[in-house]
Amino acid sequence: MIALPIALVVGIVLAVSGRPVGVFAFGVIAALALLLVVLVGVLRRVAAKAVEDGMSVGSILTVRIDADGLGLDGRFGSSRAPWNSLSGAVRIKDGIVFRNMAGKAAFFVPGRALDDSALALAQEYIDGDRTRAGDE
Repeated sequence: MIALPIALVVGIVLAVSGRPVGVFAFGVIAALALLLVVLVGVLRRVAAKAVEDGMSVGSILTVRIDADGLGLDGRFGSSRAPWNSLSGAVRIKDGIVFRNMAGKAAFFVPGRALDDSALALAQEYIDGDRTRAGDE
């Protein structure tokens, strides 16, 4: 992303010089910049549509909490994470974030999918698995 502004400045300088190659270079760089902006916009829209289709309000999402791990089933497919791969679960705004052992977000679950008692049960499983593994 940093190369694009530099290329545009170089293209402008070449175009101002009045040489035909400079004008052509500026045109090519400007066209590529416009193509990049359009491509990023299209990709963002496609990603937003995929998330909306997979986890829209009213869609069926099954969250399974058992001794083996956390499971998610929905229109997007199925996912499963053993408790030893998760470090915690926290409710943030309208969702629940399950974090992996590196502290990064592993699963995003809509807040409506789990009540506070189910979230507490998941946290007990996570804490219990870490205690059995000797991490604490």
